[in-house]
Parts: sequence; C-alpha cells; structure tokens
Amino acid sequence: MVEQIVLHEELTSFEITFYPIVEDKQVIGVSCFGRDITKLMQTQHDLKRTLQRLEETTRFTQLALNRLPIGVAVNEIESGKMTFVNDQFIHIYGWSLGEVSDVESFFERVYPEPAYRKEIRERIMADMANEDPERMQWDGIKITTSEGAERYINAKNIPVYEQNFMISTVIDVTLEYKHISTIENQNEHLKKIAWHQSHMVRSKLTNVISLISLIREDANKGLQSLTLLERLDQETKEFDMAVRKVAELGSHNNNGNNQ
Repeated sequence: MVEQIVLHEELTSFEITFYPIVEDKQVIGVSCFGRDITKLMQTQHDLKRTLQRLEETTRFTQLALNRLPIGVAVNEIESGKMTFVNDQFIHIYGWSLGEVSDVESFFERVYPEPAYRKEIRERIMADMANEDPERMQWDGIKITTSEGAERYINAKNIPVYEQNFMISTVIDVTLEYKHISTIENQNEHLKKIAWHQSHMVRSKLTNVISLISLIREDANKGLQSLTLLERLDQETKEFDMAVRKVAELGSHNNNGNNQ
C-alpha cells in the first residue's frame, strides 16, 4: 500500500509492505517495511501530465489541420507509407487513408490509366529523387476519385529528411482548369471566325466589287455582258454564303458560352 504523509510541511509518499510472521502454521506477528517513493510518484505524475498535454496538443493539431482549406498528408520517406491525412485530403482525392496508404495502391487507384500513371509516376519520382524542394511541386495533374470522377490538382511536397517524413499538400483546381479550357476553346473558335471572315468574306466582297466595276465599264461603252452578270450573280450568292457561315460560327460560339 502507498501512504502519503506530511513531513516538515512537505508531502511525502511512502510505500508500505506488510509480511505475516508464521510459526507452526499460525500468524504470530507482522513485519512491516517502508520506503520513500516521493520522487518516483512525482516522476509518474509529471509523465502523466506530459502525456496529457501531448494528447491535447495532438488533438488540437489534428483539429486545426482538418479545418485547413487544403489537403495535407504525412508520409514516411523511406517506406513511402502514408501515416496521416486530413479531411480535405480525403475529400479531394476521394479515397480513404486505408485505400491509399502505400505508394503502389496510391498510384494504382488515383491514376487508373496505365500510360498516364507511368508518366506521372516517373515525373514525380524523378523530381523527388533530385531532392530539390523547388522541383517537388506539380500543377494541373489529373486524378480519379473512387467514384470515377476526374479532378485536377496542384500538389507540393515538403521533405523533412532529419525526421524521415514528407509533408504533402494538395489544392483542388478543377473549376479553374475547366474555366481555362473553356476560354482556350473559345479563343480557338474565335480564331476560326476571324480566319473565315478575313479570307472568305473579304475575297468574295473583292470579287463582287471588281465585277461591278467591269460591268460599269461595259455599260459606259454601251455593251451588255451576260457573262459578267452571271459571274456577279454567282459571286453574290457565294458572298451571302460566306456571311451566313460567319453568323453560324458566331451563333455556335454564343451557345457555347451560354452552356
């Protein structure tokens, strides 16, 4: 048993052990031994308080990481094993920690297309092997969630070699990527309209103006040219078709914007 007593206004802990004294199978007395375990009890108390503070700090850190707007994961550098992910990391990738905890399962699940998986894996591994933190960031990488949805991410690794772990951060840029792709597609469409307007419409208009000039010259000479009139009619029709084509392209572009 442990007793605590006050000696010289200080709390002291004693461990007291009782042993029976037996003679002829009868207890005739009790021996008592005691030792001062004050320092031992204080050490145990301090250790318990340290563990409690560590647990509270861990809970606070995990709570803070789960509230970050970016995904965060921690991996062991040597084994590649993923030891921690926050909620946002799981939300972005769409896979639980148990499903992507090692390098092989991560690449197989997140990058299901073999050719793309090979390309991304070789690129990432080469950048990490270089050990230059400036190279350990990758933008616009396509990933696949457990439900088969495609997303685009920007990822970055922060190595801590002394402690044998790697901090990985990830941001979902799917919406931004889609907006950029839409703008690029619209620009290509506008280029087609500009080319058609510059080469087709203007050439037809030039032909019409030239024919009108020739007809006027014949008219001034008192001549009637059926051939020129037929050509004018044909060029006018083609000019009309060119204008309609530009309007059609413009209408298609507007529909694309509305969608």
